[in-house]
Amino acid sequence: MVAMGGGAILAAASANTILQTIVDDRLRGRVAGFYTLAFLGVAPLGNLAAGALAARWSAPAAFAINGVGAALAALWFWRKLPEIRARCCVSRTKSWASSRSINDAGGMHQSMRAM
Repeated sequence: MVAMGGGAILAAASANTILQTIVDDRLRGRVAGFYTLAFLGVAPLGNLAAGALAARWSAPAAFAINGVGAALAALWFWRKLPEIRARCCVSRTKSWASSRSINDAGGMHQSMRAM
């Protein structure tokens, strides 16, 4: 149980860190709100599905099915990680470079001019 809880906390913190890193500053609050809604709002649906599986077969079978699903999702994510990492680094580099450029508005970044 300790390993599962630690893994869940690590996964949530990692996903939040990636979002905070790759999202543009002006959209960070909106994306964080959507992430929170998706992360916490979908949990009751997963609980409902797990309960239905447990009622149909058994609780151990429901845990096994959910475990296989989580392992498959982890493998898919692991295979996509280089692509995600490449997008993250390119996006972050472009964002950093654009925020450091001085433009015709007296050095003010374009996201600040929109305010």
